[in-house]
Amino acid sequence: MGECQRTSRSLSFNASIRVAACGSDLSSNAGLLLLRELDQRWGVISGLSERLFDPRRADSVSWSLDVLLRQRILALAAGYSSQRDAVALAEDPLMRLAYSDRRGTSPLLDSAGISQPTMARMHRILGCEQNQAALSDALFGLGWHTIRDAAGSLDGPHTIDVDSMPVMSHGEQPGSVWNGYYRGRCFHPLMALHGETGTLLAARLRPGNVQSADDARGFVLDVVERLEHKLGRSVMVRGDSGFANGPMLKALEARGTKYIF
Repeated sequence: MGECQRTSRSLSFNASIRVAACGSDLSSNAGLLLLRELDQRWGVISGLSERLFDPRRADSVSWSLDVLLRQRILALAAGYSSQRDAVALAEDPLMRLAYSDRRGTSPLLDSAGISQPTMARMHRILGCEQNQAALSDALFGLGWHTIRDAAGSLDGPHTIDVDSMPVMSHGEQPGSVWNGYYRGRCFHPLMALHGETGTLLAARLRPGNVQSADDARGFVLDVVERLEHKLGRSVMVRGDSGFANGPMLKALEARGTKYIF
């Protein structure tokens, strides 16, 4: 099976796990443990789950919202974007160890991991209005911390890049619509990024057949106000010509926000 290196590393979230290079004894998903270790130190997922509303009856819950979020985020980070991947990941021992709150090797003794229907129910919970607001606040908060740490001095220029993009669907999910330009069923979400660092600050899911500027005015103004409040100074807005309609330009000019489209 190959020789292990003499040195190995333990993980703070579960000291029973030891990570070492062991020749052919390697797993393609070992990085999940390192991602979990980072989150254990930073508390990103636990901080998010504390803000979320969970409508489920406590006596009928097998998996906490914290654990479900952790499984989904770790899976996305490792490249498992499809919910169908939950079937295979339910049997993956490293995924079980990475998302579980239980210590030792007890997560490996469960008869089954998190199923795809359970993940689908978690997505429905996240989709309620209260939780969408919490997710929006959490996304902006993470973005602000990145800007603050990466920008060095916050006295330089700050730009909000507004954009939209197609997210192709592989089925008939609610909200996915045929888009003739992209020649497929898709969603057409709005995004706002910090231009100087490329950090995502906000996103809004929209049907696939809307124009770029649909619902963009309120979306952009909200991000502008949030970032200016954090910075204590004005920011500029930048985007392509699809966003440069009358209501958007009037709103930006009314508040003295510089823009380029």
